[in-house]
Amino acid sequence: MTLTPTRKRILFAVVLIGLALTWPGYTLFAGARPFIFGFPASFAWLIACVLAGFAALVLLYQHDNKRKQAKP
Repeated sequence: MTLTPTRKRILFAVVLIGLALTWPGYTLFAGARPFIFGFPASFAWLIACVLAGFAALVLLYQHDNKRKQAKP
């Protein structure tokens, strides 16, 4: 498996999401208020990170399928 520029960017995004869910990133949204779409800020932050990780994996899947179909 080679690390193409697209794969490097997606890997960077996944690592960044992981850091956002640990101490330095999570403390910014650790309070119970304000509410975002009816959820406390800390829970809305977790939901946003999970959705961002899902989007990154979908992009990786699409990128790999394009590369696989391009090879004869």
